[in-house]
Amino acid sequence: MDRQYHSTARQLLQLIAPAKSLAAISQGGQAVAGGLGVLQDSFVGLFDIVVERGFRRQGYGRRLVESLLTWGRRQGAHTAYLQVMLNNEPALRLY
Repeated sequence: MDRQYHSTARQLLQLIAPAKSLAAISQGGQAVAGGLGVLQDSFVGLFDIVVERGFRRQGYGRRLVESLLTWGRRQGAHTAYLQVMLNNEPALRLY
């Protein structure tokens, strides 16, 4: 990805006021999964959970989500939420 994208992403993340956690999983030096957790009161929202196509259905998504949920729980969250498009079959299988 180009520098402009990274710069824009960094700026957007800095604008998120509540506590947040970025999580990533690497395999062989390559990032294969990533996502964002945002704490809001006693809720943790999961955003942009992505697993590279060739690494799906191998447990990376589950590990990533569990990691973000654990972080949220340690921050005091007791409920989690996310939004998934109905046509996003990989995400629907994960969640």
